[in-house]
Amino acid sequence: MGKGMVSRLLGHLSCALGAILLLVSPLFGAIDDLELGRIVVTPSRIEEESTPFEGDVEVLSGMDLEDKSAADLSESLDFITGVDVIGGGTFGSVSQGIYIRGAQTRHTAYMFNGVKLYDPSNTSGYYVPSDFLTLGLDRIEVVKTPLSSLYGSSPMGGAINFITKEPRGKPYIYLESQGGSFSTSRELVELGGRVNGLSYLFNAARLDTDGFSKAKEKNNNPEDDPYQNTNLTLNLVYDPEDDLKIGLVAKGIHSRINNDDDDDYNGLPEDDLDNVSWNNELVGTAYAEKKFTDFLSYKIQAALTSLYRRYYDDNDGHVASDNYVRAWYKGKTYQLMNHFEITPCEYYKALVGFDYTREWADSYRFDYSYLWAFGFASDFPKSTTHSKGIFIENIFTPLDSLKINFSYRYERQPIFKDHSVMRGKIGYVLPKLHTEVYGSYSEGFKAPSLYQLCDPARGNSALRPEDSKTWEAGFRQPLGKRFSFSASYFHSDFRNLIDFVYTDFDPLFGFGIGQYVNAASAKSRGVEFEAVFDATEQLYFKTGYTYLKGRQDFVDDDFVTIFSHRLIRTPKHKAFFEIGWDSEKFDLSLDISYVGKREDRIWQSSGFVSFDTFAVMKPYLLGNIHLNYKLRDNVTLFLKVHNIFDKDYEQLKGYQEERASAYAGLKTRF
Repeated sequence: MGKGMVSRLLGHLSCALGAILLLVSPLFGAIDDLELGRIVVTPSRIEEESTPFEGDVEVLSGMDLEDKSAADLSESLDFITGVDVIGGGTFGSVSQGIYIRGAQTRHTAYMFNGVKLYDPSNTSGYYVPSDFLTLGLDRIEVVKTPLSSLYGSSPMGGAINFITKEPRGKPYIYLESQGGSFSTSRELVELGGRVNGLSYLFNAARLDTDGFSKAKEKNNNPEDDPYQNTNLTLNLVYDPEDDLKIGLVAKGIHSRINNDDDDDYNGLPEDDLDNVSWNNELVGTAYAEKKFTDFLSYKIQAALTSLYRRYYDDNDGHVASDNYVRAWYKGKTYQLMNHFEITPCEYYKALVGFDYTREWADSYRFDYSYLWAFGFASDFPKSTTHSKGIFIENIFTPLDSLKINFSYRYERQPIFKDHSVMRGKIGYVLPKLHTEVYGSYSEGFKAPSLYQLCDPARGNSALRPEDSKTWEAGFRQPLGKRFSFSASYFHSDFRNLIDFVYTDFDPLFGFGIGQYVNAASAKSRGVEFEAVFDATEQLYFKTGYTYLKGRQDFVDDDFVTIFSHRLIRTPKHKAFFEIGWDSEKFDLSLDISYVGKREDRIWQSSGFVSFDTFAVMKPYLLGNIHLNYKLRDNVTLFLKVHNIFDKDYEQLKGYQEERASAYAGLKTRF
């Protein structure tokens, strides 16, 4: 996209915003009562009404997801300020992750009903959410500041919590069928309801597609990469009494992915005709909540997560350097969480809790190069560690217009011993103007992974946790019931970041002995703006803009020197605009997003010499259309058109994203 087009786009957005402001200016003197909030649980680990002070919290309801027929994270979260969903192929990307306000993807915590999702067998010990379908959910809660004071290791950039539906009405059956581009089909069956104090939900979803080449086709990569994915979700809740609740929630995932790979080591992927991987995931949790008195309640929760990934790659002759590969990775966690909720008076509430996590990992990989007639095995031994944490959350509401939060956590782990973090937040509503202002300070940390600690060749048992400090301030101004705008400023510093560094490097032969060390730091600064205008009961507008500037340390080509460079894969400028019409018979929306120039870091090799380079990815303009037409009270036809401008764009260098495509289907409930 040229500078002229960018200027015209920004000019059009400015004109649109100006028109909105002119339309709503008569409302300045007629501000009504504040709107009621929605229920959220992630920011404080307890269900409470979202107040005007949750400026760093975004909530997407299950109805919002259903209206747009959203099934994956890219469709669900792409239009949240400060959040970048990075793919590398829409269907089954093995590199998918979420960058929150410049934090690295491993610093985003993923949770399923409060259970942390991560893979101990992953090199950096984080979760890859590309196979997680966002179906059967009541809502997705996104917190854009560190939450380690409540949840421990990992959410040092932010957290995303997937919360399943808990049907409370009559039993129902919901069916959905979809077909479209790339020979894609998706089927969904959902059963739910409430009978004699038992709420139940069962959701089964299946996705099949011939896909498209993940490696860019213009680089001579014509092979399509098919993908299959099955997600099963179960939620059982038994609450025969108002003061007792018992629940069981589980989710299973099975997928098969055809991958492309960089077999010629030029830094860009190419077709790999028989590179296949399988992913199997299971998360299950059981919990009990008991309210003893109005003063005291208690919740205990136990959970298991299990991931098993397999990779097969034969030499297909497509590239001379294609290797023979067999690999598998296993990771498990056992989690126990419990806390007391204490409410001695109406303006003070405290949460005091303890949690325990044990993680386990094992992996094996064998590579054989036919080109060099050489093979080697990497056998990571079975390893385990555990952590214990105690935390306290204090919530003060001395006035209806004032809220103060403070939380503190102390964590202990056998290898790095102990670590403590805190978080504080204050929000206030200015009288008469109803201006909602807030400020916060948050600390986060991420413990070293099992691989970084225990790998026989590269591990370092002296590693310390990575940590972050984030300051944020912002406001939201409602103008009547139909218009509001908000702005926020954030400032994050990241220290003790873990990277692999050669400690004894021979520049002549390119060999050395290295290990993981706390070698790097990073920082990010930015502002976010958002405006929402409900012009009529049917017509609405929404727009948002994020400015992000930051730098990060990297290890130089000699694998010893540390240098600073701008953040990778995250744009400095990102904006979106959405216009929609919602009526009883049909609803229609058009969303347009602009993503500015980004850079990616790619690895290259020539002979025995390896080196990194930074590659620029062009800005792009992306448009999508969503339409729902109610054929009957219980039957809806839908259509969604993705990438209406047919842009050829990248989120990871060398990997292409979905071009212009269309999907149509039928939803029915009875």
